[in-house]
Amino acid sequence: MSEAPKKIYIRTFGCQMNDYDSERMYRLMEREGWQRQAEPEGADLIVVNTCSVREKAEHKALSEVGMMRKYKAEKPGTMIALAGCVAQQMGETLLRKSPDLDLVFGTHAIDKLPALIENCAHEKRLAETSWDYDSLIDFEKIAPTATDNSLSWKGTRASGFVPIMRGCDKHCTFCIVPQTRGKEVSRPIDDIVREVRDLVDHGIKDVTLLGQIVNRYGRTFAETKAPVFHELLDELAKIEGIYRLRFTSSHPTYITPELIARFRDMPQLASHVHLPVQSGSDRLLKTMRRGHKIDEYLDKVRELREARPGISITTDLIVGYPGETEDEFELTLQLIRDAEFDSLYAFKYSPRPNTPAENEPETLTESEKSDRLARLFEVALPQALARNKALVGKSMDILVEGESRTPGRYYGRTACNRMVYFPAESLAVGDVVAVRIDEAFQNALAGTLAAN
Repeated sequence: MSEAPKKIYIRTFGCQMNDYDSERMYRLMEREGWQRQAEPEGADLIVVNTCSVREKAEHKALSEVGMMRKYKAEKPGTMIALAGCVAQQMGETLLRKSPDLDLVFGTHAIDKLPALIENCAHEKRLAETSWDYDSLIDFEKIAPTATDNSLSWKGTRASGFVPIMRGCDKHCTFCIVPQTRGKEVSRPIDDIVREVRDLVDHGIKDVTLLGQIVNRYGRTFAETKAPVFHELLDELAKIEGIYRLRFTSSHPTYITPELIARFRDMPQLASHVHLPVQSGSDRLLKTMRRGHKIDEYLDKVRELREARPGISITTDLIVGYPGETEDEFELTLQLIRDAEFDSLYAFKYSPRPNTPAENEPETLTESEKSDRLARLFEVALPQALARNKALVGKSMDILVEGESRTPGRYYGRTACNRMVYFPAESLAVGDVVAVRIDEAFQNALAGTLAAN
């Protein structure tokens, strides 16, 4: 009698790129005969896929490793691995810090996972954090196929992620990504088109293109006529069955006139741009090496809204960066008012290892940072709620993503990236329905099916 297949469980922290990496790990191991499972209990391999962009996420991931210890005790032979950005950053140090860990592998070693597990099976604890750009690009060719029975997505998922590049060459002073993801590398356009087509063939209608600075796509190609980001969008929009294209995250400097024109002319392009700004102070932006000014940023926001009325613009902000004065923080509050963001992510500054800002003396206490963060949300949250309320009474096309916990209620996303909940009967994932917005909340909308 043949042995039962081994099982893998992955706990993912952090960004959408980490979600994508975890999915690729699952597919890679499934092709080795393993089975994915939704819970860690009984797994032969538990992977904690980590993020180190912010200090809290790093601590949370390391704590998660400790919590997984009990499953190893319940099932001797279970391996615990730590992957992702924390693994890339700390490497073998993690094995010394945590006796529960069997394997540490970084962002560029994912394709080696089957071989690493085999080595660990011989009672050899390993850390693999070497850089290999070619194998990483090859690894990203692991797309769903008709033979992947456990990945029969048709009818179960409406959206998917596709990275179009890896790494970052901008080196903003606060950001650890260049140390954990490496230099910027763009994927060949044919590979991206093929993967998106595969997803669409499996029922995916809403595709999000991923990159640390996604709109810098193509700049690392050697050819003089290499494709750039808006040309990639042109090719993807030709794929039959693609309903929506999204991308994240973008950089203000690379919001080009050609890209803005796509928002005017390309109906498949979703009405949403995540456009991190980080601060409302030109002096701080220069210190951060952001490469843009606030008036330039606001010009891009205005041009985007002129090209696509109703577009949702969201952003990232850092509070308490070293040297931030009260007046500079007030400039950030004014930027929120002027840009009228639909929503935003804001964080207290925390120094990350091996970043230029790590050695900058901090000028604010944690209490002062917390106070400024609270004041920021006092401005941002009512503004975001007001923009949601402005949608009440409108009919919007909703791509159904699933049925909510309440029977007879479904949820889906608008083109402008707002989640909508509504009652309906017998809908399927991937259906597109018109919903009249009846109520607006801080982070979601509620409505009813619009009359035909």
